[in-house]
Amino acid sequence: MVEGPGPFLGRPAAVRPEGPPLRLAIHTLDNRTFESNLELKYTDYLKKELQASGAAKIVQDEREADFILTGAIESVSLPSLTFTPDQTRESRVTVSVKVQVKDRETGTIRWTQTLQSSADFFVGAAPQGGGAASGLQFNRVLQDRALEQAGQLIAEDLSDRLLLAREQGVFSSSAPGPAARAS
Repeated sequence: MVEGPGPFLGRPAAVRPEGPPLRLAIHTLDNRTFESNLELKYTDYLKKELQASGAAKIVQDEREADFILTGAIESVSLPSLTFTPDQTRESRVTVSVKVQVKDRETGTIRWTQTLQSSADFFVGAAPQGGGAASGLQFNRVLQDRALEQAGQLIAEDLSDRLLLAREQGVFSSSAPGPAARAS
């Protein structure tokens, strides 16, 4: 006889905290990198993941929010992982994002996080018959996909951390000072 809840997709129900989710307004992240439109994609990833996980209810009107999330994409690096004397074969995108959540009523910062994620991609390969320009475009598509993957991983990590902070009472009215919550 087999017992227990069995396999599940996504987060198990036991991870979801009790009570209503935080009402959270999310400002578009600042983009301090040279990657265009990254702030729009990453902000969208955060909104979708926080909403899907049950960590927060995203509200558009800041006046309806209990808390406000702001932040910035601090850096994007692209080191080579494997290479030959004349060409890079594999690269890694590493992205760093810093966010903070403040109480809308008091303006007090209740929680800060610095998150980092990476995704690898192969370069130097091109679709058949494309030439050098096609190869560059193809490699840029692979780099963009790696940037997107890193952003989605950051959103998932942030959602998990927010759920944990919520369970620990960081967002309750008797929460400890900011130094106890930063990581």
